[in-house]
Amino acid sequence: MGEVYDTVSHAVERLIRITEAKIQATVERNPNRLLALLQEELDHLHTLDQWQDACLTLSPEEKARLKKRVEFWQERGRFLQELLQQQLGYLDFIRSLLGAPVSHGLDIGL
Repeated sequence: MGEVYDTVSHAVERLIRITEAKIQATVERNPNRLLALLQEELDHLHTLDQWQDACLTLSPEEKARLKKRVEFWQERGRFLQELLQQQLGYLDFIRSLLGAPVSHGLDIGL
């Protein structure tokens, strides 16, 4: 395997591990850990962005391997999204019980 495949593959595998850690942080309701993971994720997303054009030079086999891993990462990301929506729905429910306003917007005082 060449440098392009190795670099992109490493970034995708790291993103998979970060997504799994974000899922765990969500389950544990650990917002500080979740925020740190989101910040860490940016570096690896930047790597993928930088190597995007170079991926055109990959062999069909390398592309197929990467595609499988990226699809897995996307599936886990969708699960994380559903989990976060459930958590936010739960928080909105608790806020409504307490009589606190439920707002999903950003109040900048305008």
